[in-house]
Amino acid sequence: MIKSEYRKIIVSACNSKADPEQGLLNAHFEVLEDGTIEEVNKNRDFCNSKQIFVPKGYSKLAAKYEGILFLVNCWESRFEEGECKYVTVYELDKPDFNSKLPHGLVAELFIHDEDSIDLHSNIFNSSYKPLTPFGYAYSKDQGVFGLLKFDLIDTTENYSKGYSFEAKGIELVPKNLFKGNVKDYHTLQFEGMTLNDENIKKVSVSGVSHLVVINYHELEERFTPVKVDAIPLNLLIKRGADALSKVTRVKGLNRQNINLLLKNTDEIKTHIKSVYRRDKLKDLLTFMKKDGLEYKDEIIESVLQTDDGQDFVNSYLDRNREEILKNASINIDKEITALKKEQNDLPPTL
Repeated sequence: MIKSEYRKIIVSACNSKADPEQGLLNAHFEVLEDGTIEEVNKNRDFCNSKQIFVPKGYSKLAAKYEGILFLVNCWESRFEEGECKYVTVYELDKPDFNSKLPHGLVAELFIHDEDSIDLHSNIFNSSYKPLTPFGYAYSKDQGVFGLLKFDLIDTTENYSKGYSFEAKGIELVPKNLFKGNVKDYHTLQFEGMTLNDENIKKVSVSGVSHLVVINYHELEERFTPVKVDAIPLNLLIKRGADALSKVTRVKGLNRQNINLLLKNTDEIKTHIKSVYRRDKLKDLLTFMKKDGLEYKDEIIESVLQTDDGQDFVNSYLDRNREEILKNASINIDKEITALKKEQNDLPPTL
């Protein structure tokens, strides 16, 4: 069989047969010759089962693409497996038989619980992982935002029953994907796009129903999207602190330096060129200074986890090592004295 007779199908792993090297893939969409996709069996006959049989290498294929959508090349077999007419295999010497999804075809759509989305700090709590690394978010009042990058964050504190994903505007979108200049934590808002849109489809994977946006490279042609800023707030604070150090040679974030940064917001425009971001930074610093002490600590903690933050901590420790060790020694002596007192207060043993 020549390569032109392959059919490109977007699939998910279904289940294995008695032999773990054999199994089934659920077929969701077909990639057409013009690069667009459509649901299988919509206009071209594929297979009534909407599945593909894998006679060889299923366990490795399922492990490689566990819980996500991926692309396979398949072909019609002379021997049907149940109702399956098409087969594919997983072989190391045939890497083109399967692959991750290329950009522009399918992206997860998260339905936000609230009426509006704060893209600067929004976290999606979900009982399932997204099917794709990039995706969109929908809210009733704002429509659809995207593309966004879904980053899995610590689930133990945020959402112990499932997964938490921080949805970030991304710098990683291929330059040719959108006509607009979407970069540096900006994303697009498609106002008026509803859940009944022709580019939104339902997909079931492992018993969980997902919504996905298909052919999302078409959206800019169908809508007039607005570019919106989605920079994470902790990153904006870090960039503000970096800009302050370049302007004033002052490092670190404390109440005094927050005041200094507020006074020099206009002076850092060569480092933060966006007027919106400078205004956002000023509002955020004002809030932190007056009412957001708890929030301030949270942001400062996230900044200290960066390389620059660690350098600041190390520099502080070097400058104050003797005082820190002195205080630590005093605290240890107090603990030892308290333990000895507790021992002395215990009744004598027989």
